[in-house]
Amino acid sequence: MVQISRQNTADRIKNLFMIFIAYSFFGWIYEILLGIIVFQVGFINRGFFFGPYLPIYAVGGFLIVTPARKYHIKPRYVFCFTILLCTLLELATSYIMEWTIGEWLWDYKGYFMNFQGRICLSASIRFGFMALAGVYILQPKIEWFIKNCPRLLYNIITYALMICFSVDFVARFFLGSNFTGAVGY
Repeated sequence: MVQISRQNTADRIKNLFMIFIAYSFFGWIYEILLGIIVFQVGFINRGFFFGPYLPIYAVGGFLIVTPARKYHIKPRYVFCFTILLCTLLELATSYIMEWTIGEWLWDYKGYFMNFQGRICLSASIRFGFMALAGVYILQPKIEWFIKNCPRLLYNIITYALMICFSVDFVARFFLGSNFTGAVGY
């Protein structure tokens, strides 16, 4: 993992934010492709925010990639750990969203081995495979970008994304959710 502890505070924050945005963006892409290709419902912004990011994927990414890469955990353990962690994370997120905005953004009712439509086996298995891609494919590319991008360009990109995300975050409090009903995937 990028040597975050050896950096000054500003660089550490920028790098963590870029990793956060990368996983949020790739989670958003995953959800969009799932809707278009697998469930054939067309383009639906599956996120709470206006922009192309789903922060829940960043949280999962941090919780999985950091220990997996730091301790060189074997892929089969990454897969199993991810299934457990993401299932619990998705369940907790559904309750938090229901408590804060009155709904959650998915509904697994009708899926094999689901619990209250909040979690299901097939989604948990997909998260396991996504974690393998994150640990062994995506994270090395993110680290390469952070290390090799010219500093001025990196700073411009980072600060622009920070501003966009912050505005989007604040706007949600005033404009409410862009979500109109749970889609079952």
